[in-house]
Parts: sequence; structure tokens; C-alpha cells
Amino acid sequence: MSAVRVSLDELYENPEAYDGKVITVVATLTRFRDETYLYPGRPTNGRGFSFIRVDADHIQNSRLAELDLPTVSSAGRKEFDLEITGAFDGKYSGPYDFFKYRLVAIEINPLSGVRVAKPLGAG
Repeated sequence: MSAVRVSLDELYENPEAYDGKVITVVATLTRFRDETYLYPGRPTNGRGFSFIRVDADHIQNSRLAELDLPTVSSAGRKEFDLEITGAFDGKYSGPYDFFKYRLVAIEINPLSGVRVAKPLGAG
């Protein structure tokens, strides 16, 4: 089964079209509330931002491991850019409205190094 390449905007606009499909998306991955999420970094479609939960515990990747390490300069959250392929779950909903959808990762291709992120909502 080949993956469907989709943008985050397309995914948020029509999640039911991708539910149950293997997709590839370019996004920012961050660790927040002891979980790993795709984070668009900006409001989407006027509805504010949403996090897409990423299940990737089964994948060995040095950048994923770095997200768990404490930072020397700050206690801030860390993030990195990536291309990720996985099975999209458009029916998943987290405990709050801004935790929607889930992606079960099959492959992760880092596009940047790990960096300390700006506070959520900061431009």
C-alpha cells in the first residue's frame, strides 16, 4: 500500500477523507504532556491549532530519543521538523479539543535537528 502525500491543512480540512489511510505529511514533532504530537505551529483554518498524536514508540530514531532528554539552557519543550508516514486515525480524540486525530508512525525522516521550541501560541 503506497502512502498518500497530504499537507496538514488538507488533513485538518477533511480528516474523514484520510481516516484509515497511510499518509505522508511534513510537520513539526514535539513532546507535550508526556506524549508525542505533530504540531502545525500556527493556527489552522481559523480554528486555532491542534495537535495530532503520534504513536512512534516502536520506531528507533535518535531525534525521537532527544525529545525526552532535558535541555541545558531551558526547561522548554523540544521539537524538530520531519516527514512522517503512518496510518491516520481521524476518529481519535484526546482529552481536550486541541488534541485531535492520531498517526501511527511507520517511518520518520527528520528534516531538522532538535531545537528548544517557543512557547505554545507564540509567533
